[in-house]
Amino acid sequence: RSQFMLTFDENIVAHREGRGARIRELETDDVVFEFDLSDDNQFRVAVRSATFWTSGLSLKSDTQYYFDVDAGLLADSLGNEFGGLGKPGTARLLADVSAGGELRELAATTAAVWVFRIT
Repeated sequence: RSQFMLTFDENIVAHREGRGARIRELETDDVVFEFDLSDDNQFRVAVRSATFWTSGLSLKSDTQYYFDVDAGLLADSLGNEFGGLGKPGTARLLADVSAGGELRELAATTAAVWVFRIT
């Protein structure tokens, strides 16, 4: 069983509905593992960290993969959303919407990246 852990400098919460996390092959973008966010054996949030576990994952040697986490899956206690992890060179469009539903800010940001290679 492999483990991926994201650690933050403040307390976080998970917003699972409609969001996901997966491992993709870098060259093809194919999903090689989709995390079941409702399963505590695959995903858990504890205070300042989010841990993802895989089991039965078979990866090809000399192939690059990336960890893809949807924006908004994690947020701090004030509701500020984590921008997610994505493919290198991609950008995510983030919208800041007020409690009344008005668009306050729209910005394109480069997602954080976590690429790894199996050797």
